[in-house]
Amino acid sequence: MTDHIVEINLIECPICFLESEKMTNLPCCNYIMCEDCLVEWKKRSPRCPSCNTVNSRPRNENQDNLGPCTPVTLVCPLIIIVLAWLTYAKIIN
Repeated sequence: MTDHIVEINLIECPICFLESEKMTNLPCCNYIMCEDCLVEWKKRSPRCPSCNTVNSRPRNENQDNLGPCTPVTLVCPLIIIVLAWLTYAKIIN
């Protein structure tokens, strides 16, 4: 069986469960979340939601630790189902 590579631009945020192109990873453990959730999280807690590491920066410097997320490539053995779903999604939109 040949593996196919599908590029997916939207990733689901584990905090708000919404798909977003504006994802970021935290420097302490590379936990990935959307930028909006990170800003809100940092208003409430100086700790990482994943590894509980204390952020060394003050809470009011919300954007300082944001970094671009590296692209993710997924190899899907169910490529036919994925392509059918993507085609269906385009048809109904």
